[in-house]
Amino acid sequence: MTFESEDDLRAWLRGLGIDTSTWVKSVRDLWKEYVNGETTFADGARLISVVRVVIRSGDRVLFEVGQELDGGERRTRNALPSEKMKPGESVRQAALRCVREELGVTVGAEAARPDETPTVEVVASPSYAGLPTRYTFYECEVDVPGLPDGPFPTREDGDAVSVHHWEWRIQ
Repeated sequence: MTFESEDDLRAWLRGLGIDTSTWVKSVRDLWKEYVNGETTFADGARLISVVRVVIRSGDRVLFEVGQELDGGERRTRNALPSEKMKPGESVRQAALRCVREELGVTVGAEAARPDETPTVEVVASPSYAGLPTRYTFYECEVDVPGLPDGPFPTREDGDAVSVHHWEWRIQ
């Protein structure tokens, strides 16, 4: 499925009976994902590949516990740091980009240990209610030195999410 414009995408969503007024993100955000190659569409569903990043500190693992969106809305996450993969991007490259964009830390390729075995889930998207989403998940452990010992926020420019909230959890 291909679209020539944001309006084409909006019309397709309407044709599926999807009410975009209830979305956390906007049709424009979904259009940007599509243009950037992070999202494709088939059989009435959104298709994305995602890398989940495992960052350890002793027996603790870093979790994103919440987000603040540009409009001031807050949402609970309780998830590992994650990033949608771009076309042609390896699991390692996506994980390192996730650490750089969401945590503001650059680490070398040797810090990342990817697991290339995917798992697939079809679930409702937390950002785009009513749009079935097929996630292909990968995991990658990344060593990230120097992160705060307690809960902390990070800012991300140029995304619908402006602030990420992080905390360590025992695993």
